[in-house]
Amino acid sequence: MTLSSPIKILIAVVGTVAIGSASGLITADAINTWYAGINKPSFNPPNWILGPYGRCSTS
Repeated sequence: MTLSSPIKILIAVVGTVAIGSASGLITADAINTWYAGINKPSFNPPNWILGPYGRCSTS
């Protein structure tokens, strides 16, 4: 039995979303602690500017 192209695409998309969602759920608790603790360069922008800049640059 061979799978049609739409079924193959659906399996690929569902699999990718499932893996991404699972990894996000597993690591969600560590996000607040690991980013604050990494060594950032001196030219790293302050946290308060990243949200507005990201919103404007991707709109």
